[in-house]
This record gives sequence, structure tokens and C-alpha cells, in this order.
Amino acid sequence: MFRGAAGWVHATPWMPGRTRLGGWWRSLIQVVGGGGVEYDWRVESLGMGKFDQEEFEIVDETGHPVGRATRAECHRNPALIHPAVHVFVWDSRGRLFLQRRALHKDIQPGRWDTSVGGHLRPGETPDEGARRELREELGIDATLHFSHRYLWRSERETEWVTSFVAEHSGPFRLDPEEVAEGRFWEWSEILGAMGRGLFTPNFEHELDWLRRDPSGAIARLSAGRWVIPSA
Repeated sequence: MFRGAAGWVHATPWMPGRTRLGGWWRSLIQVVGGGGVEYDWRVESLGMGKFDQEEFEIVDETGHPVGRATRAECHRNPALIHPAVHVFVWDSRGRLFLQRRALHKDIQPGRWDTSVGGHLRPGETPDEGARRELREELGIDATLHFSHRYLWRSERETEWVTSFVAEHSGPFRLDPEEVAEGRFWEWSEILGAMGRGLFTPNFEHELDWLRRDPSGAIARLSAGRWVIPSA
């Protein structure tokens, strides 16, 4: 229990606390590091509905811009292809950091997903967007290596995804607006949890890309220290 200006807030390591202070949220941020889990406060504007009105760039099936639409429109119409970035963060032992999506997310809430993922802002390059998302969701900077690119279609949306890999062993400062919790996973642990509804379908789809490593980015990142089993 933590006492804020609006009263007591209860938080657990898997669900950062949040309390309303007039027109603001006071959020308890989870900080994950080698010394364990710590917490810190962040105050932010409520901004209810502001994310639905956020503008995305619309692209064709080759990634070229053709217009703009709001987040709400893109997440209701699979015909509106919009660019996104993913970053897979490995530690020096070859473990992959995964985040569990916040429970209020409109798509795949509460499921484990890529280390970092997000939409590009209009005019933003994939490299710029990936670096921004790393800072916003995990509170880190890291050297990015391009891995692969693909078109992801679902019943809700269609994304033109550019994926990168990076190495960082923490600590991470998790954004409670995006992330419910996060931790490193052994590759064998990930494979054992496949098909049980723990992961997003998009993440499970990308595991094949990581195994094949078509660009050689993971091989260069690991430099022989660890390898991803082919099966």
C-alpha cells in the first residue's frame, strides 16, 4: 500500500497502481532491475479518449504513405494499413525480454508480446520510432539492428511491421500505460508456452522470423555467445 494525495493505492509487482487526482492520474511505475522490483510515482493528464484520436499514417502494401487516419479508425478497419515497429531485446545470456500488455489495451490485453512495439508517428522513420518506443516503454537506449519486415493482417487491423533486435540486460523502467509486467524468458520456456493463449498471435507468428534470422541480425548480435535452436 502506498499513500497518495487522493488516498491509499495498492500495487503488486504485476499491476502498477493508479489513483485519480482531480484531472490527473497518479501512477505507480514498475522499475525492473538486477536488484529486484522498485516503484516510483508519475503524474499524467487523464486525456480520456485522446489515444483513439491519435493520427496514424496510412500506407500501401509496400509501405509507401497514402494518407492518414485515427487510431480508432485503424483498429476497426483492416483495410487501413498503418506502420508499426517491434524491438526484440535480448540479454547477454540469450534470453528474450517480453512484456505483458496492459489490461486496458484495445487489442490483445493481458497477453505476452514482443519486448517493445508501437505505431509510427506521421513522418517518423522505423529507426526513429523504435528508439522512441524503447525509451517510452522500457526507459532505455540501445543499438538497433534491422531484422525483418512483413505485413500483419488480423480481423481488427493491418500493420506494416518493421522489426529490430537489440541487446540490453536492464534495468528497465516499465510504462504502466503500455506494460503490465515484463521479464526475460529462456527460448525453451517460450516454445513450451506456445499455443496456450499466453502470447499474442503476432508474437507467435514472428518466432519463425527469429528462428530463420533472414537478415543475420541475431547472429551478429549474439556473436557466437548464444544461438536460437532451429526447432
